[in-house]
Parts: sequence; C-alpha cells; structure tokens
Amino acid sequence: MQDMMNFLTKRFLSFLLIALVASATAMAEKAMDLQEVQAAYPIWLKNYEKELSSFAVASKAADEDAVPRELTLAEIEKSFEKSIKPGSSMVSNLLTLHQRGQIRGSSGEPGFASFAEMIFDVLSRAKPVELGGYSTKPEGHVVYLELQDAGNCNPYAKNSIPKSGNLVRDTYPFIAFEEENGRLRLSSLPKELVNIVVCATERQFE
Repeated sequence: MQDMMNFLTKRFLSFLLIALVASATAMAEKAMDLQEVQAAYPIWLKNYEKELSSFAVASKAADEDAVPRELTLAEIEKSFEKSIKPGSSMVSNLLTLHQRGQIRGSSGEPGFASFAEMIFDVLSRAKPVELGGYSTKPEGHVVYLELQDAGNCNPYAKNSIPKSGNLVRDTYPFIAFEEENGRLRLSSLPKELVNIVVCATERQFE
C-alpha cells in the first residue's frame, strides 16, 4: 500500500512539474502585438544607445593601446539592464565585443563606428514590419525589420516579408526580443542581421 502511495505521489509531482513548465512556456510564448512593438521599438533604441555610450566610456582603458579591462557577464548585464535580456546570447556577444575592443572606436580610427555602434546604426534605420512568433533558437520573439539605406549589404532587400507568426530563415532580416510589460529587451542577434552589420562595418574602410 505504501509503495502504491509513493508511486501516485511521484506521478502527481511529475504531472505538476510538467504543468508548471508548460505554463511558463506559454507565458513566454504569448504573442506580441505589432503596433505595440512598433511603439516600443524607438524607446528600446534610445535605451540601447544610452547604455552603449555609458558603457563605452566607463569601460574604456586609460591607455588607448591597452587591453580592455576584464569584465564579467554580470557586469555586462547590469550595464545594459534596460536594453538587453539577462542571460541571453546578446550578453555574451557584448562581452566578446568588449574583449576585442569593438564597443567603441573600431580600429582606433576617429570617425569610424565599432561593431557595437554599427548595430545601433543599422537598427536605428530599421522599422518593425512583422512578427514571426516565439522562437527557442534564436531565443525570443521574432521581429522582422525593414532596413533603410542598407544598400548592397542587405541581400534580402527584394524578398517578401514572411507571413505573421512564421520564422523563416535566410529570407528577411530580423531580431529577437524579450517583451515584459510593454518593454523590449534584445535577446538575440541572428546571422541574418549580423552579416548585414559586418558588411556595413567593413564598408567604412573602402
């Protein structure tokens, strides 16, 4: 009898755990509204620009040729708490950019944007035009972007925007956001957009 009770208790706890995970997943995957995203996007841009600028100044080495000082992921998260999702791949990406001296002043040449600055430059001329639903890889709510003045760096310029709710790779530029109480925080920068930013960064030196 005791064995049966133990078995039923374990089964109940297993079902409860599954239900809790499913509930949490459902909350994360709650669909966003395009108009709300379009309204929140400029606010996110301002937050990212402000935090990027402040971080670049605070983390700058006294000697221009010095190796950037060591930082932790937690420090990156705190520096970008309003614009970047904690624990996301973007936190690791920013730490890598910092370690490579690519947060501000690419190659140390005045007038040339770093990779991190070029991310802002490209996204500041972008408009959210459709939502691709929630994705686990890349992590977050997919937001398709219409890019302005990307020129030859945007290989998807002539492609049609994917249908709402569908994530289609290698077709249209997009980014992935976390949304909470109407506030956006960037969680992932997929290769479709990274390649455009790389191209725009390199073309400065042509």
